[in-house]
Amino acid sequence: MIPLIATLLLPLSKVLAQDAGPPPTDERARVVKIARHLERDPIGKEAPELRKWVLTWLIDHPELDFSVCTEFLVPLLKSDHKYSSEINLQMIASGGAFVIEHPDKMHDNDAVYLASLEGSLAVYESILKAVPEARWKFLDDLLVRRDKGTLPEYIAKKKKDC
Repeated sequence: MIPLIATLLLPLSKVLAQDAGPPPTDERARVVKIARHLERDPIGKEAPELRKWVLTWLIDHPELDFSVCTEFLVPLLKSDHKYSSEINLQMIASGGAFVIEHPDKMHDNDAVYLASLEGSLAVYESILKAVPEARWKFLDDLLVRRDKGTLPEYIAKKKKDC
């Protein structure tokens, strides 16, 4: 009886696997792991090298065709804020992790934008734990929006300039 059940379930497992998108490779899993690590420890000793690896890997894998929009953090681009680079670049790392985890949403720009921006805000919060004087009103305002659940409205307004 068991071989019959296995015979019936095997095709079903193949169909379910196809619906979930391609299985993550070890490198894809590493991208997700590093992106999440950088959200928690963006200024640690190894962070610059990890960030560089993730960004290079994402550039080298154009099949992960997702949009990045710098308009959400434009004041960072025009700033000499000490941690603007870490916060801004996290949008790419978190966006890449999101599309690896949710390949069916790769072209859902709003979902990718939200995950990317939330990743950058996680980096900002982590930096504040280590360096409280790194506070910035613009990012504090975005944290308030996130906590109120209004980041999607912010994204809808700003994405027109992407």
